[in-house]
Amino acid sequence: MAPTTSKARRIAGKILGLDNDDPQDILTSTSTRFIPDNIEPFYEEDPTVKEWLREHQPTGEDVKQYIADLFPFVRWIFHYNWTWLVGDVVAVDWVIKGVTVGFVVIPQGMAYALLAQLPPEYGLYTSFVGFLLYWAFATSKDITIGTVAVMSQLVGNTIIRIQSSHASHSFTAPQIARALSVIAGAILLLVGLLRLGWIVEFIPLVAISAFMTGAAISIAVGQVPTLLGIKGVNTRAATYKVVIDTLKSLGGARRDAAVGLSALVLLYLIRWGCSVMGRRQKVKSREKVWFFVGTLRMTFVVLLYILISFLANRGISDSADAKFKILGDVPSGFQVTGAPLINTTLLGALAPDLPATVIVLIIEHIAISKSFGRINNYVINPSQELVAVGFTNLLGPFLGAYPATGSFSRTAIKSKAGVRTPLAGIFTAVIVLLALYVLTKMFFYIPMSALSGLIIHAVGDLITPPSAVARFWKLSPLEVPIFAGGVLVTVFVGIEDGIYFSVAASAALLLWRMARGRGSFLGRVRVGRVANGDGVDDGEEKVDDQTSPGKIGQAEVGAGSPVAEGTEKGNNGGETARLVVPRLHDTYLPLSHHDGSNPKVPIASPHPGIFVYRFAEGLNYTNQAFHMDTLIDHIFLHTRRTELQWHTKVGDRPWNDPGPRPSFPRLSYLLRSRSPPSRAAAQGSFSSSSCSTPGRKGSAAGVAARRAAGEESKPVLRAIVLDFSTVNNLDVTSVQGLIDVRNQLGRYAAPDVVQWHFAGVRSRWARRALAVAGVGIPSADALRADEAGKWRSVFSVAPVDGGVDGRVGGDEVEGEGEDVGGEKGGVGAGGTMEKCDRDAISIAEAPRAGEPIELKEDGKKRVSAVETSVAETEENTGKYVAIYGLNRRFFHIDVPAAVESVLLNIER
Repeated sequence: MAPTTSKARRIAGKILGLDNDDPQDILTSTSTRFIPDNIEPFYEEDPTVKEWLREHQPTGEDVKQYIADLFPFVRWIFHYNWTWLVGDVVAVDWVIKGVTVGFVVIPQGMAYALLAQLPPEYGLYTSFVGFLLYWAFATSKDITIGTVAVMSQLVGNTIIRIQSSHASHSFTAPQIARALSVIAGAILLLVGLLRLGWIVEFIPLVAISAFMTGAAISIAVGQVPTLLGIKGVNTRAATYKVVIDTLKSLGGARRDAAVGLSALVLLYLIRWGCSVMGRRQKVKSREKVWFFVGTLRMTFVVLLYILISFLANRGISDSADAKFKILGDVPSGFQVTGAPLINTTLLGALAPDLPATVIVLIIEHIAISKSFGRINNYVINPSQELVAVGFTNLLGPFLGAYPATGSFSRTAIKSKAGVRTPLAGIFTAVIVLLALYVLTKMFFYIPMSALSGLIIHAVGDLITPPSAVARFWKLSPLEVPIFAGGVLVTVFVGIEDGIYFSVAASAALLLWRMARGRGSFLGRVRVGRVANGDGVDDGEEKVDDQTSPGKIGQAEVGAGSPVAEGTEKGNNGGETARLVVPRLHDTYLPLSHHDGSNPKVPIASPHPGIFVYRFAEGLNYTNQAFHMDTLIDHIFLHTRRTELQWHTKVGDRPWNDPGPRPSFPRLSYLLRSRSPPSRAAAQGSFSSSSCSTPGRKGSAAGVAARRAAGEESKPVLRAIVLDFSTVNNLDVTSVQGLIDVRNQLGRYAAPDVVQWHFAGVRSRWARRALAVAGVGIPSADALRADEAGKWRSVFSVAPVDGGVDGRVGGDEVEGEGEDVGGEKGGVGAGGTMEKCDRDAISIAEAPRAGEPIELKEDGKKRVSAVETSVAETEENTGKYVAIYGLNRRFFHIDVPAAVESVLLNIER
């Protein structure tokens, strides 16, 4: 930093009361004193807000890409060809894809419009607009926009509620539905344009499955009265009430029941028959034929019952005169055009239903499009999909459409048909348009009970099967109660409340996992890797540096010795057992084995008084108190104070740290029903705890007090290593929590100094926060006190010109020796043992747990007492660079490196 800038910063700091004693300059100047000549130093600079803004500032190319992403059809429309056209219109084997979806959407659209309390033609309007507009903004070639059961049910509930609560305004059902579509579409369009599609990821699969299952049950139950021809049942009440009222009114069932039940049974029979026939086909093309025949079952059933209804009701002109309830007149063409009615009164009435409407529109569409994108090997853009859905719902009401989103059943048909581009929807729109102008006279005879059977059959596929719930239980048991609760709330309260409960419960579970994620205290274990089938048959020892992770050989097993399975006879009558001696290295696993590791694996603390802690679910303001309390409690339990603060008088002791509790022999005898201790023992016990005097560990009173408290065998606190491999960001609260714990443990270990080291801190902003807080770097006073260079930093380096990996410590090269057949040696990447001997750098093994640090002088160069023969014989001239900044001496690439640094400096 320039002197002028530094001076200005100091002046500003004095005015604002900021600490200008920055240790960064001292660290930078002192860190190069003992760096070997073949190590290129690196100094890390803190990230700045200006740098962050520059990284996130959109460039001209970003703006061009943003505009291009808004119209994805431009990327493929100019490459459109006859092959794609045939694929979008005509199937490989003669099945017409667009026509297939069109024949499915016509009966579904009219049925779902009735579910939404709208005339049946509004379902056709909505389907037509969805097919016509979506393709231009789509990133999915398979999905179809149109009427869906759950959204139609919500629209119907909204219409009934507003018409009852605002009866004086006389809002019609189409006015309410069209206004709801415009507002919801505008919201989705805004979210998509701002590229906030990632917010859908906050709604998990279990929450989606829960409300979809509950909604499907609610819709199916609500259609049963119409299916049976029962009148007087409020189908918009809570599901359990509809069930009760339907059971009470079963005696009022009419001949509609024969039509509805037979249609429902026929639908399931056709699907089952086509599925069986499809599985029996050995030729894939024939299997596809049966699939498409099955998808047309709804059209076939509707046409069949139109014929039956026509024969039964010939000659009538009024639907009220029919022998069973029929659909009635359906006007041809587009009867509703123009801007929908929107005013402040209607906006206020729609506000309570907007959250549920937007959530359903988002999750149904995104979930379906992502699913079929994975099936057909392409990736969708969630934000752009929201633009497409928002644009469709925003403009659709101008042609009479109500809220629409992705349909699973119709998307599955298009996917199975193998459409080539999103333009296939245009050909389906032509079929819907034809139905609007030509087939409306035929729709007059559609039985209402048959349409109810069609709805029940369609929503049945939305119910989550028991096998999927069992899988949820195996994958994440905590989410199964959310699923069950979402279904129950939907059934007993309503669909909207089921949506809110599922989303809120999932968010609560996420926050709970973040706030109460259990961290782990780690211990050191020596591990190696062994490949399945390692071994040799010729009795020779081999080390395959390319494939074998360890030394492989055979050993003679004498008579009576246990022999492993698969051994061979030796020359002396004994047996030869295959043995594998893996190369070992240090790793760190939870001391409690709660990660599922083998309980027989011995995991030891890296050193008395050194604690390695790994955070779970990150470190933020929601969980920092939990992690800090866990850390402090564990340290207090397994260490003692460096200097016990005993007081001569009992009353002078602090209430929260009173020391060992005095024993009262008579009271203990009464409470425990044991024989009373001897008088001398009782007096000794009391006096040692209550009459101790202050003193360090050399004082007799202090020793007696510690013995009374069982503290003598515990070590003092030396160092803490925090594994930040799961931490990406830090906030003010979490950093302040670390500062408070550092200060508390500093007082606990005084007059000794506790080392704080951090492993795996990958975020530059996190390293900056820790450094600014004074937790990640030593203080300026500590650096000035270390002018003699007693501190030996351990930092990781990487070779840049064919050198060998190693860790460099202060003025020496530190690394991990490899155990190969009982000998120490470094193994270069891809080299044999001989090549390793030629290329290895000077390698010194880090101190083992519990071993003292011993150093000896060798001319101008200090080396560890434990070193390899390679280090004694050869000098390595490879070039290395530091991976992280040398001015971050408490930040390490991994836990082993951090522990090495602690052990090198713990006895300095």
